[in-house]
Amino acid sequence: MPSNVNLMWQMLFQFFIVVVLVFAGVGFAAGIGLIISSARTLRFFQVMNRWISTRGALRPMEIPRNTDQFSHWRPESTPPQSARHWPEETWLGWSPSRPGP
Repeated sequence: MPSNVNLMWQMLFQFFIVVVLVFAGVGFAAGIGLIISSARTLRFFQVMNRWISTRGALRPMEIPRNTDQFSHWRPESTPPQSARHWPEETWLGWSPSRPGP
């Protein structure tokens, strides 16, 4: 039975090989496309080479929010106002959280 470290290195190596093969395939396809029909391939590259701004998509993450009531709250103290109506067990991210008594 292989150890976990050995298994991790095997999986990492296989992932690396797959990434290399995928990029080699893309490069080979681009080269064949340039040889066969360079005008169409260059038009395809021009369409694909456009700037996509993430400013609008990330704007809600840039808004500052006051998180003091959650970061400084201790289970033995009074729960914050917004936590008083939570059900007995609430999932926050990946872990179940109980807001207190």
